[in-house]
Amino acid sequence: LVGAPGTGKSLSAKAISNLLNLPLLRLDMASMASKFYGETGNRMTLALKLAKAISPCILWIDEIDKAIGTSAGSEHEESARTRGALLTAMEESEGIFWLATCNNPHALAPELAARFPKSFHVDLPNTDERREILNIHIAKTKRDPAKFDLDTLISVSEGFVGREIRNVIQEALSTAFDLNTDLQTVHIADQFRKAIPTSKQRKEDIEDRKSVV
Repeated sequence: LVGAPGTGKSLSAKAISNLLNLPLLRLDMASMASKFYGETGNRMTLALKLAKAISPCILWIDEIDKAIGTSAGSEHEESARTRGALLTAMEESEGIFWLATCNNPHALAPELAARFPKSFHVDLPNTDERREILNIHIAKTKRDPAKFDLDTLISVSEGFVGREIRNVIQEALSTAFDLNTDLQTVHIADQFRKAIPTSKQRKEDIEDRKSVV
């Protein structure tokens, strides 16, 4: 699953698990790292054994480009050994469905990217999706979304990802509190107009991700 941060790749992984009715196991590469020689590889082996014991299951590597994306020759020996063990496991394991989230597909070593037969781009939310996201996060503030001008908020939130929309609403709530008033459409709209979404800051990177997938 390739896409900009905050577009919902992790949520998509959880949704896939629910749809397939399979347990979702998150392989946390950061927690596996160790300064002791051989320890990282041992932890990887143990994790894969556990996944095999639970299979059929989905094994999810979060932000794979940051964890093990570097190509051989430019990484620490221990990291290379761990990546090698993972590549072997992905080729030989049965009953394990591999899923990874990725921000930068160009960071993936070719042999690692080749282990995934399909890539999907998680795009910026469209109009209908932003309406749903706004409804969810306004409701989380204990306010009725029906009392807000959602059409206006949808318009000013174009280009914002789900995480950014959530953050804007939280910031607007804080602003309304400082003004000693209840949260209103104008507070949220003003915050959207002040914020610069990632899609504008890194427009070329986002378009590049689409072309890769």
